[in-house]
Amino acid sequence: MKTIYELALRCILIFVLLFIISVPFEYYYFPNIGLLTSGFFEWITQWIGDNYFEENKKYTHEIISDSTGIYIHVLVLAAISFFAGIASLLINIQTATKDKINYWLGVAASYFLSLQLFKYGFDKIFKHQFYLPEPNTVYTPLGYLSPDILYWSTIGSSHLYSVFCGVIEIIPAALLLFKRTRSLGAIIAMFVLLNVVMINLGFDISVKIFSCFLLLLSILIAAPSLKAIFKILVLQRAVNTLQLQPAMEIKSKQILFGLIKLVVITAILFESTFIYFKAKNFNDDKAQRPYLHGAYSVDLFIRNGDTIPPLLTDVGRLKKIFIHRQGYFITQNMNDEMSDYQLNYDFQNKRLILMGYDKIKIIFDYNYSEKNSVLKLSTVVNHDTIKIETKKIDLKTLPLFQNNIHWTIDDYN
Repeated sequence: MKTIYELALRCILIFVLLFIISVPFEYYYFPNIGLLTSGFFEWITQWIGDNYFEENKKYTHEIISDSTGIYIHVLVLAAISFFAGIASLLINIQTATKDKINYWLGVAASYFLSLQLFKYGFDKIFKHQFYLPEPNTVYTPLGYLSPDILYWSTIGSSHLYSVFCGVIEIIPAALLLFKRTRSLGAIIAMFVLLNVVMINLGFDISVKIFSCFLLLLSILIAAPSLKAIFKILVLQRAVNTLQLQPAMEIKSKQILFGLIKLVVITAILFESTFIYFKAKNFNDDKAQRPYLHGAYSVDLFIRNGDTIPPLLTDVGRLKKIFIHRQGYFITQNMNDEMSDYQLNYDFQNKRLILMGYDKIKIIFDYNYSEKNSVLKLSTVVNHDTIKIETKKIDLKTLPLFQNNIHWTIDDYN
């Protein structure tokens, strides 16, 4: 039984190490080790995919969020970890050395988990993860929204709840950094991440593998304490509460480790927060939006000189247009079908340059009146002359934004 437990622990530790160094993680300032190694592993996933999937089945071999490639990659890492774990049992390692290795691997796992929780926590507090729903999302019928967008938009509409979600991730992140509170932090993180995993599964949000990995880390770190709690509360047995840590009788050694710890914690906090100080954006709800950002109702639609009435049967007639903050021009026809285009501005000539996914370019001449919030557009598409007159919708009057009336739009005059 002891051998099986030892094998399982080693396999999990090897899997965790391989996952961290082989999966690309998004960092602002930290080096992305996964980018250096993922090419090799992606070659393996592609070979497996090409040989074990049907030829006509399309799949993504890249190791990215919830792709087929990352699922194959997890299976590959699990197999490597299993055989490496068995091989490691053949190596005779003294108990004291083995315990120290496990201790430092646990510390490294705690700091990595802390970094991820800090990043996600501050993203929520500063409203960078759950941002206010975009104008096109607001006017998309409920049945047309995917579950992940629906969840994202609902949470993003509440600043208070987004901050609360961030705080309950930052608390365990801070506790994980210190030996005396590490077990408590891991247990709290375990419940927080279990909720995150269920949200990702329930709403089909595409970070399922990564959130499951973070949950595994929290369980791994909390396991010794959970075992002790089980013995005390259920079995009512006494347990040894002493935790192994490397002996540091030499004062200079203690100072060195203390300085290293300070540097690591500072680096974690720098990676997690400096981007917000650099941008001076501590509440994305108040961040400036691009020029013309918003929703516009199409009051007048003229094709080749003929005024087209707003009939539901005319799918070529536009109902609303939207300017998205990430550089998209989105149209909604009378059947509520959406089409989006990449948007670029030509301020000098007062033009909006749209590029469709089919590489077809559409150029609108525009005229916007700040006084009455009227946007006029004109273009020629497929030899048809189109003129559109729209009225900007004041989204702040909608109930969804009543608690976020500080939302502002950038003004380019």
